Amino acid sequence: MRQIERTVDPRLEKPFIKVGWPAEGGVWVLNITEDEAITRGVGVIYNADDMDHRSKDFSFSPPATKYVEYEVNTDHPMDYHGVNKYAGPPNAAQDAAWDALIRPVYFNASVGELTRAGESFENIAELTGGGYPASLGAYHQLHCVRQLRFWIYRDYYYPNLTKAEDEYLHTHLDHCTETLRLAIMCHGDTGMYSFSWMDAKAPKPMAQTSSKLACVKWSSIEDYARSRMIPTHPSLIHP
Repeated sequence: MRQIERTVDPRLEKPFIKVGWPAEGGVWVLNITEDEAITRGVGVIYNADDMDHRSKDFSFSPPATKYVEYEVNTDHPMDYHGVNKYAGPPNAAQDAAWDALIRPVYFNASVGELTRAGESFENIAELTGGGYPASLGAYHQLHCVRQLRFWIYRDYYYPNLTKAEDEYLHTHLDHCTETLRLAIMCHGDTGMYSFSWMDAKAPKPMAQTSSKLACVKWSSIEDYARSRMIPTHPSLIHP
C-alpha cells in the first residue's frame, strides 16, 4: 500500500509528493512533483493542513477547514444534453437528490468558531438551546445553483407565478448570480479547456476538457456538515 505525503521544496516553494512504499526495515520514498504524480497515475489526497502555504498570511480560520480533504478530479459535464440525478428535465427523483445534497445546510456554531471565521456578532441570531445557526459557503452556493435551476424550469416549479412572486424571484436570483460570481472569482479554477472540431461542417470548434483538477473531496465537507447539522427551521431567540 503506497503512503502519500505532500510537502513543499523550501528552495523553490514548489509542491512535490513523497510517495512511499512500505518495505522491510522502513519505507522507500520517492520525491516527485505533482505533475509527475498525476502522469504516473499516483492518486493523491490532500488535507487542509497541506494547503497552509496558501493562506499562511491570513488570520481567519473557518472551523471546517481542517476537516477538508482534496483529491484529483477529471469530472467535466461536456455533454450539453447530459442527464443525471442533478441535471436535466426535473422529476421527483432529482428533487429528492437535491434535497439530500443541500439537507445539512445549517449547523450550530460556537462563539469561538464564528470569531475565528471572521464573522460579525452585530444583530446575530441565536439558537434557543445555545450557539448560533451557521452555514458553510458551499451550501449557500448550492442553494443558489438550485434556485437558478428552478427558474430554468419555472413552468414546472412555478406554474402559477404571481407578479409579486416574479419580482421577488428576480431579486433573489440577482443575489444568487452575484454570490456565484464572487465564489468563482474567489476560488479561481485554473483547469484548462481546449477546443475541438466536433463536426467538420461546424462554423467553429467546441470547448472540450479532460483537465485534471485539485478538488475538495465533497464527502469530507458533507460528513462535517451532517455531523453538526440542525433543523432547517431551528428554534431561535427573537429580539
